[in-house]
Amino acid sequence: MSAPWEAALPPLLGFVILRPGRWRSPWGFIIQLPQAKPATRGYDRQGAGMNPPGFSVPRPDDVVAVIAGVAERGFDVAQIQNLGGVTALFMKGPDAIRIGTSPFPPDIDAND
Repeated sequence: MSAPWEAALPPLLGFVILRPGRWRSPWGFIIQLPQAKPATRGYDRQGAGMNPPGFSVPRPDDVVAVIAGVAERGFDVAQIQNLGGVTALFMKGPDAIRIGTSPFPPDIDAND
């Protein structure tokens, strides 16, 4: 394993590994996070591109379970953050790519 989400996606968030760097969610959504080629620039929060993908869990306690599961699999993980009342965890891989997990805030309409 080369990134913490490789420990989190399959057993903790229900994804199935299709091949290294590619997973399918229980709902058919496919995510691909390949390792960067040597000598490429790492993630820059203020640079061009997208913000890190986030995976929703039902409750803040589930974020705690993800961080524990990732740590049990040997990864150093960041501290859980409180983002305006939302419990969030951001994991960074060796290429500086980040993904997050948090409960979807109940006061936000997901249909908007």
